Amino acid sequence: MGIESGVKGYLIGRTAIEIGFPIDFKDNCLLACKFCKLYNGRRCIVSDEITPFPDNHIGECCPLEFQETTTESEDK
Repeated sequence: MGIESGVKGYLIGRTAIEIGFPIDFKDNCLLACKFCKLYNGRRCIVSDEITPFPDNHIGECCPLEFQETTTESEDK
């Protein structure tokens, strides 16, 4: 059974993932592609964007939505 004769449709799968970005001891969030699990060292595997400065920035087409979070020391 294959797709030699074409396909009738597609089954779409979706997922939501959380990706943590490091926060240093001066409370600076290191928000850059190089820290993202979706970045393969050349481009984003979701948006297919090549980021000019992945060590310092995120791309304009970054698919992530960001929210405030607490640090481990604040939880105690």
